[in-house]
Amino acid sequence: MTKDSLLDFLNEPTLETFSFFLEQNLGETNNIDFKSEWIEIEKVAQILMGMGNCGGGCILIGIAEKDGNLEPKGIQEKIYDPSDFIKKICKYFPDSIAVKIQLLNFFYDNDVYGKLRNKKFQMIILNIEDDKIPIVCECESKIFKKGDIFIRRGTNTEKVNYEELQSLLDRRIEATKAQLTDEGLSEQLKQLKILYDAIPTVINKFSYSALMQSPFAWQILGKEKNKVYPEKSYEEFLVDMIQMKQEKIQKYL
Repeated sequence: MTKDSLLDFLNEPTLETFSFFLEQNLGETNNIDFKSEWIEIEKVAQILMGMGNCGGGCILIGIAEKDGNLEPKGIQEKIYDPSDFIKKICKYFPDSIAVKIQLLNFFYDNDVYGKLRNKKFQMIILNIEDDKIPIVCECESKIFKKGDIFIRRGTNTEKVNYEELQSLLDRRIEATKAQLTDEGLSEQLKQLKILYDAIPTVINKFSYSALMQSPFAWQILGKEKNKVYPEKSYEEFLVDMIQMKQEKIQKYL
């Protein structure tokens, strides 16, 4: 299963897509983990931190995995109430990450045929963008300390080394740059237009007072071009920026 296939499933997790997901899956990866039963919340948090730093993923409870083969046994013991689970696990994550954690139920009744009949599964999802990494542990537990950073290495969750941490920071920087470019350009242009509009293109010959900058005052005292107004108008500036962007794009062809 590819990362795109996983994202498609996470964006539309239903009983039908869950069944298809199990059929297509080839085993644990950086972004997918299987547990036959619930494990300690601290260990779940640790795995989620590692997955989050690898772009997000999911932990499926009720699935036994061995040598790449999946067996949907269903949960035989504890079933977590989603709200209780979220309350317990959120303390380990920054608020901006905690709100992205979900616990979904996949409960099949006796109307379903095949291996999923009368079985219950739960899935923890963490969908995260690179501008939120690295995820840093918010509080201490029995198995990790506050400030620890984890990453997935295949089926294992480990503390990051120097190179991995540098890679996480690089990913965040690139994601932040892209975000600023996409969301910031419109806002920057709005602010620039406000500044242009605050400077009159023509002024009263004998006064820079804003009170005297009116068509009536111009008729009496005369007007002249405002010498401090930018040489290029707002529209001329935009034309220059368009030409520069065109030249930059041409270099890639």
